[in-house]
Amino acid sequence: MGHTIKLSVKWQHKYQTLRVKIVLNSFTLSQFNKFWTTDLEGIPVRWFSASWTLRKRKQREKFQAVIHDIPEEMTMATL
Repeated sequence: MGHTIKLSVKWQHKYQTLRVKIVLNSFTLSQFNKFWTTDLEGIPVRWFSASWTLRKRKQREKFQAVIHDIPEEMTMATL
C-alpha cells in the first residue's frame, strides 16, 4: 500500500477510528483517486486525503450506500 508515517487509534463507543498517515505507492494512489473505500485484509475502510476538512469528509459520506446480497445481474454496466 505504501510507507506508514504515523498511526493513531481512537475509540468512540462501539466505533473505532484508525488514522494512518502514509505515502502511497503509485498503484494505491490511482486506487485512492478512483474509489472511496479499500479492503484491508477483509475489512472495508473509507479513506480521505489528509488535506480534506471535516466538511469535505462529511460531504463524501453523504454519497455512500451499502448493498447486501447483490444480485448477479447487477453489474457496473447496468448501474
